[in-house]
Amino acid sequence: MTISCHRLSGDFTRELVVTTNDPEHITEKLVCKGRILEPFKTSDRGVNFGMVSGKGGAQEKTLEITRGDGGPLKPKLLPVAMKNLRAELEEVEPGERYKLKATLTPPFETTRVASNLEIETGVSEAPIVKIPVYMRVAPKVMAQPRALRLPAELKEDWQRTIRVIWDDNESHEITGVESDAPDMNVELAEQDGEQVVNVRIAAAPELETRQRVVKIHTNDSESPLVTVSVIPSRRPLPDQGLRARVGGAGAGGETSQTGQRSDDESESGQGTKVQPFKRPLPKAVAD
Repeated sequence: MTISCHRLSGDFTRELVVTTNDPEHITEKLVCKGRILEPFKTSDRGVNFGMVSGKGGAQEKTLEITRGDGGPLKPKLLPVAMKNLRAELEEVEPGERYKLKATLTPPFETTRVASNLEIETGVSEAPIVKIPVYMRVAPKVMAQPRALRLPAELKEDWQRTIRVIWDDNESHEITGVESDAPDMNVELAEQDGEQVVNVRIAAAPELETRQRVVKIHTNDSESPLVTVSVIPSRRPLPDQGLRARVGGAGAGGETSQTGQRSDDESESGQGTKVQPFKRPLPKAVAD
């Protein structure tokens, strides 16, 4: 019996149904119990910096490493492949406890960082372990919410508010708004000292099922146009999450904001989904 231990940790149980030629016991159920041995344990499932500002400074995280099931540790940090990621190991208690400090330094060339730190453990069963490193860089300009979901039926007027957030130290403002649909009214207003875009669709027994778009013009030369989709409930929201396209003169300088959550599901427009930590596991010991 072979069990894949890739996604397992700690104690586990698996059942195996066996068919026999015994008429009184046609099937038998066998239970396998085991425990995943780990060379060392960490205080978190990886180094997660979360979402950081593209204009921010260096980002630092510390992870605590302790002895696991394979005996005393003799960890050694292998060379880091990512150029703006630095790491160092600090010994707290020889063979037992260590601190791993990871530092990301700008500029961040991509909007998402997914890398690994490799450590030689000194344990023969798992000589090298990879610790994942995650980070997302906030887009330069983002609409909140990223998309709006329109109900299938409107028994009363439908109204929503959109804000535009810039992730830089410069002063920007909205210069105008427009709608691509005759039944959708948009207007620029001020709320709590900041510019907002109010969207309104009057109540109607039947609505066009097509997607509508709110166009927001700005004085930002890099993102002069931000668009927010208004998606009918009969059509599923895109599953690819936030997409932003910032173009120059050739691309029309347009930033398109779409998302899989509607304004009713996420008012903040924020959120980082971190992939689960998948540590290679050395072996399983069955009872």
